[in-house]
Amino acid sequence: MCSPFRSLAPSLILTNLTILSLHFLGGLSLKQSNFLLCALGLQSQIATAHSEDSDLRPLPLQAHAIIDQMDLSPQYMSYACCPKCFHLYDLEGPYPAACTHRTASSSGFCGTTLCPTGSQKPLNQYDAYDFKVWLAQVYAQPEIEILLGQQAAALTKSQVMCDVWDSDAIRTLRGPDGKFFLNCPQGESHLVFSLNMGWFNPPTSKHSNKQVSFDVIYMTCLNLPTSLRYQPENVFLVGVIPGPHEYSTTQMNNLLCPFVQILTELWDTGLFLERTPKYLFGH
Repeated sequence: MCSPFRSLAPSLILTNLTILSLHFLGGLSLKQSNFLLCALGLQSQIATAHSEDSDLRPLPLQAHAIIDQMDLSPQYMSYACCPKCFHLYDLEGPYPAACTHRTASSSGFCGTTLCPTGSQKPLNQYDAYDFKVWLAQVYAQPEIEILLGQQAAALTKSQVMCDVWDSDAIRTLRGPDGKFFLNCPQGESHLVFSLNMGWFNPPTSKHSNKQVSFDVIYMTCLNLPTSLRYQPENVFLVGVIPGPHEYSTTQMNNLLCPFVQILTELWDTGLFLERTPKYLFGH
C-alpha cells in the first residue's frame, strides 16, 4: 500500500507526525491539536513567504484530516437514540419519526419524537465503537497477544483467592459446545471480559446532591495482568449513557441491546483474524 506521506515534503511529514504523536501518545485533545496545527501552519507560511518552492502544500486546517489520511480514525456505529426510553435505531437504515419501542408486548408504543420536524437528523445520536475492530487492534500488538494467552494457561488450584481467575466460576465456565471454556484448542484464544460502569459530573461539581450525571460503560479484558487491565489503551469504551439525569433499567437494557447481540455472535461463532504478529496465517 502506498504511503500517504509519499507525495509530501519532509517538513510537512514532520509536522503531521508531530500532531499524530502528540494526539495519540501524548494525550493532546483534538481541540489542542487543531490549535497547534494552526500555529505550525502559520509558522510554515512565514518561513516560506519568500520561498520559490511552489510544490509545498499547505497544512490541513484540522487534525482530523491528518488522522483520516493515516486511517487512524476510530470506527464506530451510529444510532438514533430515543430521548425517553433510549431505544436505538440504526442510522444507516430507515427509522420511524416516532419511537415504536414497547416495554412489554401488552404495552403501547413509546411514541417519543426521534427527529425534529422537517429534519432527518435525530434529536439524540448514540455512537458505539466497533468491538471487533478493537479486538483486531489489540491483537496487532505482539506483547499484548502473548499476554492474552498466558493467563488461562497458568491456571492452578489455589486456596487463596487473589484474582478473579482463582474463582470456581471462571474455572468451571462452559462454552457453547459444553466444554470448559478456558480449555481452548491450539491456535485459539478464549477471552474473559468484565463489564463495568462509572459516572461523573461534566461540570466537575463536587456537591453530593448532583443534578447532572453522565455514565460510561466500559469493558476490561481479564486475560491481561492486573497491572495492564485498566490502562486506558487496554480498556474498551462500550458507550456513554446520554444524560443529564440518572437512567432506568429499561433505558440501560435498550442501550446495551446492540452490543449484547455482538457478544452473542462472538460467543457462538467467534472472530477470525486474518493475521496477527504470532499467527501469520490467521488466528
